[in-house]
Amino acid sequence: MLFGGTDQNGTLLGDTWQWDGSSWKERKVVGPSARAGHAMASLNGTVVLFGGISGAPAAGSFPVLGDTWEWDGSRWIERKVPGPKARAGHAMATLAGKVVLFGGTGAGAAATGSYLGDTWEWDGRGWTERHTNGPTARIDHAMATLSDRVLLYGGIDDPTQRFRADAWEWSGSGWALSSATSAPGERAALAMARSLDGILLFGGGVEGSGVASQTWEWLGTAWVLRASTGPSARAYASMAALNGEILLFGGGGTPAFAETWLWDGTAWARRDVAGPSARNSAAMCSQ
Repeated sequence: MLFGGTDQNGTLLGDTWQWDGSSWKERKVVGPSARAGHAMASLNGTVVLFGGISGAPAAGSFPVLGDTWEWDGSRWIERKVPGPKARAGHAMATLAGKVVLFGGTGAGAAATGSYLGDTWEWDGRGWTERHTNGPTARIDHAMATLSDRVLLYGGIDDPTQRFRADAWEWSGSGWALSSATSAPGERAALAMARSLDGILLFGGGVEGSGVASQTWEWLGTAWVLRASTGPSARAYASMAALNGEILLFGGGGTPAFAETWLWDGTAWARRDVAGPSARNSAAMCSQ
């Protein structure tokens, strides 16, 4: 499932697409408003969507959303329940029957003091804040699940607004700083997804060096560089696992890409198929 994002002109998108392993299909349904910088994760056969940027900037910041939606396979349903503060640039992943959400910005802009460092869980009925120490407040990080842990990597922190190269693990009860070795280095607006053997990481912004094109894999104790060829360097791409492969779409900045790539465990292959328009900051996950 892929939803929303922003095109290279900054226009917010609100379309819903499905990838079946070989082709894209647009689902022309009523659902969440157009947005970017939102996050999605799957839970018990549904796709959960939260937040995002909802409009053009005003007074130096973007309006942000705090709504919760579920996709049941045929339609979007808004779950009108109390939950996290409205935000964008956060990340979500699923662990032990709950969706875990961390961070983002409540102002929709890179302003000191606006970044969030709170942890929330969605159990299918409602949100619960988990009051625990953990990563510094940040935006544009990535999260994915491996076995009994959620891995969080990178992002831009507050108040320094520096790119991060730290890895954290959520066990279901608290955060622990990972002793990762051979890490990819500072990354923001990166993409991550569960692979067959670990967690695959692609691209992202590198502080002072533009954007990256390397593919790394986290194996639980160390990072391994898997490839330096494949999709061109980009940030704000979307990535999800399906049927033993990893799907990557879009990203790039200006211009944005409309490319579909598949990782088979050893290499990337581009699929020249019709699908979503070029975009950044869309959300994507497997149902």
